[in-house]
Amino acid sequence: MADKGDFDTEFGHACNSLFQDCRLSQCTHITNVTGRARSANETESHEDRNLPLDNPYLFAAHVIRCVLCVFIIVLNLLVIVMVLRVKRGRHRMLFFIVNLAIADLSVGLLFVLPDALEDRAPDWPLDDIACKLKWFFDNIVMFASTYVLVAMSFDRFYVIAWPIRSSRIGIRSAIIMIATVWILSAIMASPMLKVSGMSVDDESRRKCALDIKDTLHLQIYVTAYFFLIVIIPGTAIALCYTGIVVIIWRKSVVKKHRNQKNDNSEQSTTLKPASMKRSSGIISKAKFKSMMMTFVIVCTYIVCWFPFFTYFILQVYGVIDKNDISTVMHATAPLNSAANPLICIVFNLRLFCPSLFVRKTTRKEDAVSDNTAQEDV
Repeated sequence: MADKGDFDTEFGHACNSLFQDCRLSQCTHITNVTGRARSANETESHEDRNLPLDNPYLFAAHVIRCVLCVFIIVLNLLVIVMVLRVKRGRHRMLFFIVNLAIADLSVGLLFVLPDALEDRAPDWPLDDIACKLKWFFDNIVMFASTYVLVAMSFDRFYVIAWPIRSSRIGIRSAIIMIATVWILSAIMASPMLKVSGMSVDDESRRKCALDIKDTLHLQIYVTAYFFLIVIIPGTAIALCYTGIVVIIWRKSVVKKHRNQKNDNSEQSTTLKPASMKRSSGIISKAKFKSMMMTFVIVCTYIVCWFPFFTYFILQVYGVIDKNDISTVMHATAPLNSAANPLICIVFNLRLFCPSLFVRKTTRKEDAVSDNTAQEDV
């Protein structure tokens, strides 16, 4: 009986062990199947997150960012190389052009490119500090590219209003203004270190976004940004060009009265050489060209950014419903960073590409052309 009991006990243990092994194997199989299913679902979910292309607005915004990023980087690098190749002295306007190109190039590398990559990324891959730094540098380059235009407009006003004083100071005033622009841009962008950070959206995606939950605070932020990016620089630029128009009008009136008093002014003008004719005008041809170039760049900036900010403010204040059109408008807003180098090249073709204007001229015409090109602008 004892042997039989021992046999039953051993047989029971063996059965239990076999049963447990079977259960473990079955659980392992179920776990593996479940894991593969979960992995497949996660992969499919990530693929869906990587391709938000079923929405035509998001797809259009992604394509615009990619194309725009390429144009911004290539064109602004081209302008920088062209300016560095010019060997005509240290012109203040060329200094402004190269700094504008650097700011626009930074917009492409630090603003447009990360947004294009984020369109395809399932989650923000870095930590919270990197997210804050991204927003900080985004805003620095945006403020810098905007306020460089203000500095250029003020410089044109200064050159027209005080031509002799500006020629004496030379490029020093331009360096001071550009340094001030970058310092102020860093100061104005510093709040981004506080209001930005990582967050998780409704689809459990880690996003690098503004950490503003309250509607009132969001309205205050958008309104302040609108004033700093559009209203304040736009007003300053408008004042500069208004001052330029007033100064030119006053100079033209003075010149008209002076010519009326001098009966022989017409005859003396015809006897003057070409270089003296230009210097006797209200403003030089070079100054007028640089002034018009700056004006076109400013107009391009307003056309690109003003509609987006207006639409965004109307959304934040509930005037219009939120929709994906703002995503496309946000993607097209940095278009001015690609247009600026084209404008600079068009207005300075003779300076950047002198071989295009090679023709047979007399020595006198060559001297006049050199004086015009090297004039302090």
